[in-house]
Order: sequence, then structure tokens, then C-alpha cells
Amino acid sequence: KLQELMREKIGKKVFLISDHVTPHFFPGQKPEWEREAKMFEGTTSWLGGYSPSGEYLGGSYEVQIDKMYSEWFKWTLENKKLHMPSTTPEFDNRYVKWGNPTSIPLERSPENFRKRLEIILKYTNYPRVISLGT
Repeated sequence: KLQELMREKIGKKVFLISDHVTPHFFPGQKPEWEREAKMFEGTTSWLGGYSPSGEYLGGSYEVQIDKMYSEWFKWTLENKKLHMPSTTPEFDNRYVKWGNPTSIPLERSPENFRKRLEIILKYTNYPRVISLGT
């Protein structure tokens, strides 16, 4: 319906990317989730599945994005979708109105940011597009 509306309003097709990639489950575990993701041209995950509790698959944010994107990247290739992995150099929402004062931030670290970029670049397909968040 959105594609039809956009064609009607602007005369063009828009490229829709969903936020269906998640570290909470992997392809094959929730068929309805995958059916919904297939309605989009591409997939991503906001901030690589940032966790305000500081709990990550494999014990670290970097391990999590590698595991998560590895599994979901296969899914995007099988389903002929663009995969746009996302990461961040840091994240701390404790001091903003909409934030969570008890969240555990991802600390700014050039070394960790370099690792994150190296990881997500392994999981891009053509065109090679990544998302860098807050």
C-alpha cells in the first residue's frame, strides 16, 4: 500500500528498508517476522541491536553484531534483499529527555569503532551501503 501511495504522490517507487534484523532470534525461528521482512527491499538493525541493559550475544556488542549480521546476511542473500548493517561509534541516551537514565552506554573508542566497521563491512551486498547511527 505504501508503494502504491508513493507512486501516486511522487510518481516513483521508493526503496524501503525494514528494521527486522534482530539479535533476539535468527532466521527460521519466526516465520511471520520473515514474511513481513520480505515486503521490503532491504533490511537493517537499528544500532546493531544496542541493548540498554548492556547484555549482548557472546558477551560483547562486537561479537553480537558479527553473529547477528552473519545469520541475517545469509537470509538477505537468499531472499534477494539489500542488507544495510548498522553500527555506532558510541551510544549514550542517559541524559536526553527521551532516554533511559539507567541504560549502559556503548563507550566511545576508536579501536572498537574500527572493529565494528570491519565487522559490518563483511555483511554488505551490492550496493555496499552501511548505516552509522547516533
